[in-house]
Amino acid sequence: TVNIASAQQADCVCMEGSFRMDGACRPCPAGMSCAIGSDFANFATGGETDGPDGNPAAPYPVVLPRHWSSKNEPTHVFACRSADRCPGGPPVSCGPGLVGQ
Repeated sequence: TVNIASAQQADCVCMEGSFRMDGACRPCPAGMSCAIGSDFANFATGGETDGPDGNPAAPYPVVLPRHWSSKNEPTHVFACRSADRCPGGPPVSCGPGLVGQ
């Protein structure tokens, strides 16, 4: 849980380095960072305006610099040659002047 002495099952979250998917905690994919409480379901509320750390109020796995993932398959990560082209953050994050894939 995020808070000490939480008493409800709904307060249980996945630890840092993992994320919830299909009701279970799974290891954070290579090329991603998973804050405490990361949940696959939160991708639906995330967006490119969330910033490099995603959305702290509704955490989801974020892509590390020099990596990229699509909105349709956000946990399938591809390596990039440059952090300028792939700065990391929410899925589909691209460097200045670049779009999509």
